[in-house]
Amino acid sequence: VRRLVTADVRPHEEADFASGGERVHDWASRMIIDDRSRLTAQQVAAKARHWVVARGARAIIVDHLGELDLGNGHDRHDLAVTAAVAHLRDVAKDLNVPVVVCAHFARPPRSNDEPRYQRPTSSSWANSSGVERMARVAVGLWLPKPAEGAAPTDEIICTVLKQTRGDKDFDFTMLLDRPSGLVRTVGGRRSENITGHHEHQREGTP
Repeated sequence: VRRLVTADVRPHEEADFASGGERVHDWASRMIIDDRSRLTAQQVAAKARHWVVARGARAIIVDHLGELDLGNGHDRHDLAVTAAVAHLRDVAKDLNVPVVVCAHFARPPRSNDEPRYQRPTSSSWANSSGVERMARVAVGLWLPKPAEGAAPTDEIICTVLKQTRGDKDFDFTMLLDRPSGLVRTVGGRRSENITGHHEHQREGTP
């Protein structure tokens, strides 16, 4: 968005920006966006409850946890984060809607690779035990490292770190439409050394 506002678009990128804009526009009537900054978890939870009850919202996405105003009520940052996540979890429990909270892992596994190419592990939860405890499902996203000189792939690898019911520590993949940033498949399936996608994917449709 910043590059569009500043007209910093190279000729070979114009088609990608155009197609990405069309895809995002297709979703405009299905999304309610509040882009105010530094909201507290209580404010986000109250607005989410209003959207679910008054406007029929069927899912809430908070992007991302680090943008919330945690206030000064806790001496420890981890306790403040846990309290914030508890407010969001209560929305999901009380109204029976999925609440997805995006966050960055503070400490990626030790590796010479960039963090985006590193597979998350249980150690990624360091200093975030409260978040781990609150989450019903936790999925870490990362990218397959392209070969030297090769273009990035359109895949995102998802590692299931926690499931209250079901297996964990397995991967599945999704296809990403890079120009729009939208996922093109309707989920994924468990991978066993073979990259795979959901059989009922809607090719070209976010």
